[in-house]
Amino acid sequence: MKQPEVCDPRAYHHLAAQLPRMGTTAGLLHAAVAVSMHFLDDIDADEVEAEVGEIAGRVRRRVRSDSSEAKIAHLHDEFFDQLGFSGNRDDYYEPGNSLLPVVLATRTGIPISLSLLYVLVARRVGIKAEGVNSPGHFMVRVQSGHKPMLVDPFFGGRVLSTNEAIEWIERTTDQSLAKNSRLLAAASHSTWITRMLYNLMNAYTFRDDQVEVAAIQELLALVAGDTTC
Repeated sequence: MKQPEVCDPRAYHHLAAQLPRMGTTAGLLHAAVAVSMHFLDDIDADEVEAEVGEIAGRVRRRVRSDSSEAKIAHLHDEFFDQLGFSGNRDDYYEPGNSLLPVVLATRTGIPISLSLLYVLVARRVGIKAEGVNSPGHFMVRVQSGHKPMLVDPFFGGRVLSTNEAIEWIERTTDQSLAKNSRLLAAASHSTWITRMLYNLMNAYTFRDDQVEVAAIQELLALVAGDTTC
């Protein structure tokens, strides 16, 4: 494999190692950690995974039922009420909001990073959960009983119907959208990581930091399967 020209080699190679297993939950977690390795010193992927496991353990210790509704209720109480994970509305465009270790440390983030952590914990508890690649505002879909439920981790785990979610997307994007479920399609793990990288690129483009933009472009090319540039 070629060496990156700008990106931290540890981040680049750790992300490359996840590509064959990107469709797994472990691959998603480690891909997100790999991105953070470029921006943060002394990041250990196993330690981050252990932190996620500890949150899941806190939820599991409360669960006394196999019902998905009970698991979701305990997850929300622990994740949002006890641990206090919430959206960073004061400094939304801070790059750290997109980095999983920072979100774990500060308990704040943006929709896509909070959705990532929520899904990583939910799956460990036995809840069927997936990212929802909605325009302008990432969300989560969980299986509650026999029906899916849309959850918005940025706003304290509020639950939305399909129409409510689309109306929210219209307000945040200032666009009039046809009310169809395609706007709430599940995000593949590669799409998830790509969108996180674009958020970071936008943040550093705004700061006119061309070095970091170039590093992110290398990671984007890697996820896209193009290691020639």
